[in-house]
Amino acid sequence: MTLAEMPDRIQRVARGIAQSAYAEPEIEGRLRRHALALVGAEHIFGRRIAGLDDVAYILQKAPGCYLFLGGAEPSKPIQQHHQARFRIDESVMPLGLELALRVIDDFLS
Repeated sequence: MTLAEMPDRIQRVARGIAQSAYAEPEIEGRLRRHALALVGAEHIFGRRIAGLDDVAYILQKAPGCYLFLGGAEPSKPIQQHHQARFRIDESVMPLGLELALRVIDDFLS
């Protein structure tokens, strides 16, 4: 492989990884667009993950993507998911619902 062929190869590998995880770039784009409008760029963190867990089974049947809403309680240490001490600041739930409804409305219209 030559240096000139590398960009194409990287794109093909990235598409293959995304496809194997049932990633939906269109859904992620819609989610990002509505999140930006709702909370602004200063509250959006672009770290992407390759979540290959039980959500991958759901994504086989319906389009979707991962979303981390940021529900850590500021006064307490952050605990990992799936642990007994994990807690979420429920005050962010209405924001998550609003975002989900906007994306669903956009998707259905």
